[in-house]
Amino acid sequence: MWALQRLRKLLTTEYGQSINITRLLGDSEGESRSMSFTGSALAALVKGLPEALQRQYEYEDPIVRGGKQLLHSPFFKVLVALACDLELDTLPCCAETHKWAWFRRYCTASRVAVALDKRTPQPRPFLDEVGWARQAIVTTVNIHYIYKSMWTRKPKITMRN
Repeated sequence: MWALQRLRKLLTTEYGQSINITRLLGDSEGESRSMSFTGSALAALVKGLPEALQRQYEYEDPIVRGGKQLLHSPFFKVLVALACDLELDTLPCCAETHKWAWFRRYCTASRVAVALDKRTPQPRPFLDEVGWARQAIVTTVNIHYIYKSMWTRKPKITMRN
């Protein structure tokens, strides 16, 4: 766990931002072998990270939801944070909608928190989701208002002599 924490700290520095994950995974073609990290220990860690992350989630989530454990383990928290910092949620390996939804929500929340802390623009997926939710609320409120005004009008009754 200590090594994962140090790796995460390293990846959040200027050096870490220069690491291309697709190149690290060996997915890019046409690059020289010297520029690729495909044979390194870091590449082996990153290649196994999605599977390890999902396996740990499947182990811990029922325990946490069932109340046997109050929180996820520190190991899982560091693993998720490292994967989020590496932006694994944008890669095809994490594209299954239902299986990785929890991870995409975590990454969105993490990026929103960082943007708030650094006073930078919010991530586009978050703004799209908020805009969609806002539109749904406005539509619901408008429908409720129309419905309410339609049924609560009291007819004017005038008495004639």
